Amino acid sequence: MDVSSRVVAFARQNTTVFLCLALLATWLLLLGILLICQLIGAPFSMNIHATGEDRVWTDLLDKGGFNTHRSWWALASRNPLGPWWYDAITPLLSLHPSGLYLSKRFVELLLALACALVFFEVLDRKRIGLSYGLGVLVLVWNFSSYIEQILFVMLIALAFSLFSLYAYLRYLKTQRSVVEWLLLSLAAYFIALGTYTIQCGVPLAVLIISLAYGSQALNVGSRLTAWYRSWLDASYFGVVFVLFTMIWITTSGPTSSYFKVNARLILQNAWTSIANMVWHQDTVDLTRSLTQNWSSASLAIVFAFSLALVAYVLRLIAKYEANRGSHESSFPSQWNPTVMLFAIALSIAIPTFALEAMSTIWYPGSRSRMIQQAFQPILYTALLYGIVSYVGSLRRIPFLVEASLVIMIAFGTLVSFEYNRKLVELSSYERNLVAGLKALVPEVVRTTKFVVRLDNDDWYGGRNTELNRILMKQSYDSDLVSLDALYKGAADPTIALKISEDETGVFCPSAHQYVPYEDVVFASFDGKNVTRLPEVDSSTFSGFQVVYERKAGFSADRLASVRPTGERVEFQFDSNPPGAGWSVPESSSTGESFVWMSNKTASYEFYRPAETPCQVRFKTLQPISPEIRESMQLKVQGKFVPLHVVDTTDNKWIFEASLPPVNSDGPAVLEFVVTRTMPPPGASRELAVPFDWIQIEHIANDSEHVSMQSDEPITR
Repeated sequence: MDVSSRVVAFARQNTTVFLCLALLATWLLLLGILLICQLIGAPFSMNIHATGEDRVWTDLLDKGGFNTHRSWWALASRNPLGPWWYDAITPLLSLHPSGLYLSKRFVELLLALACALVFFEVLDRKRIGLSYGLGVLVLVWNFSSYIEQILFVMLIALAFSLFSLYAYLRYLKTQRSVVEWLLLSLAAYFIALGTYTIQCGVPLAVLIISLAYGSQALNVGSRLTAWYRSWLDASYFGVVFVLFTMIWITTSGPTSSYFKVNARLILQNAWTSIANMVWHQDTVDLTRSLTQNWSSASLAIVFAFSLALVAYVLRLIAKYEANRGSHESSFPSQWNPTVMLFAIALSIAIPTFALEAMSTIWYPGSRSRMIQQAFQPILYTALLYGIVSYVGSLRRIPFLVEASLVIMIAFGTLVSFEYNRKLVELSSYERNLVAGLKALVPEVVRTTKFVVRLDNDDWYGGRNTELNRILMKQSYDSDLVSLDALYKGAADPTIALKISEDETGVFCPSAHQYVPYEDVVFASFDGKNVTRLPEVDSSTFSGFQVVYERKAGFSADRLASVRPTGERVEFQFDSNPPGAGWSVPESSSTGESFVWMSNKTASYEFYRPAETPCQVRFKTLQPISPEIRESMQLKVQGKFVPLHVVDTTDNKWIFEASLPPVNSDGPAVLEFVVTRTMPPPGASRELAVPFDWIQIEHIANDSEHVSMQSDEPITR
């Protein structure tokens, strides 16, 4: 007998394996349909690259080794296992741009298996069709307003929460005699906590499930009551949660506003949060998009095909169950399965609801996207099972629930394909943008700032200058390039791009400062083609979020040699500084933004006029060690200049130095130099001095401000 025959024979004898193989086959079929669509040129595909916030993770992975994990912890101080999952798929990411998309689809399979297996155990390993239906509904319910794969980690945590409950159910059905199932359940819960900490509601489900099985799940001869043993089991998981939280608090950085909640907001936000939990606004928006972009015939064909296919598979499963008969011992719970399903759904939802309803940052509906792929199918199945149990005969329950699930699966399939179309559309959009920019500037050999007018609809993620910086960095393999995307709408003068007179230059939000015209490339993009804008006037960006401060139009090529003449430069270290040797932006408990020096030398690039002296002032917060801050030296264009301490209030030192005039074809470079770095107690990240802000200002060109320069450090 060959291997495939043995697998088939084993599956026929083991219903759990049969269920898993059925879901695996369905998952492969869905991917196969996408691949066929891709090959024939349909608007559905698996050729989807990292977009939006996905680029933050791919950028962290570029750091290599443990630096990825340390940088994430410094950035977020939460979800410590998150970067390890990205690290695990690095080979796939390197192999193909679609690696992250395929990884997320695989995690969706794990999530579907987890949901189906839990339901299968709740139904006492009977009704394979119902469990299969729930699993397929999870597979197709993979849509949200996130046109990216950022839910990759959250779905892993959700899957492990459900695998934890599955292992606990198996533990109960051995009458608590096989302790390995309990250990597996605790381990899965710990992984879920470490991956995405808000997945902490498993203890509640454990308590309710244990009570549902009552005394029949106790060891023979046990002296404990079912009630007491249920609380004891739940306490095991509670201890894991408490210990994890204690370690988290001890090792994390200062608590930011992301972790602060206000219980008084519950009444204000509760209904909106619950409404989005039950039926998210994203589903409404995607359904509207579906009807706008699909023909009636396409909708009818896909809906009918989905109905027929799932119904056919369920019929095959019913024949399998009828032929096989019942070969497993019965171990039903004392409660209706509906109650247990609701308990599982609530254990998933309550922590997320509490965060949304009480947070000033995470508005109602913003976090429920991260659980809806499992929560909503479980909730709908529980409701269907409960309603049918109440109004129908027991004999008709499975058929009516399966019929309802088939209709929901067909609807979910339609929305899932519309979501895929949007992912494909965005990936194509960004590939066209990068290809167009590379046609204008094939290779970056000097500082280049792209200013691109978007003539088409909104570009998802394009408003975030940091995400655009990463896109350009990864596209050109250079830190010298950035992108400012210009959207339609009214300009906010405090943050908008400003086009100023020749000597002032262009204020680029991506650089947080004015840059010379010689470093700027003006272009427009219509979603397919990038066009250079050699001539610019007030009408060029009319109706876009741009402040046009010039009196007349100009030729961008003519201004290629004009440099700015000394606008004040300020940087608050609330984002990545333009330079090297820095850690990631952080916030103190008092709201001060700062960035640590993570090397003995950290550079800061800024634009200033040639042959013009400047004064620089910068503020540092409490250093990793006082002597490290005392060793601070400043270099400009490779030469040391005198550096003075002008204020030490509250152990927050303000330094000051005068910078001599320097001829430079690109940005001027400041280098902050210390004698060493060291890790904080109990950590491994090398740090030196945190910077709060820096100011650089033009000063009069007279002998009083001409600094001495030296190749060696200067004694203060």
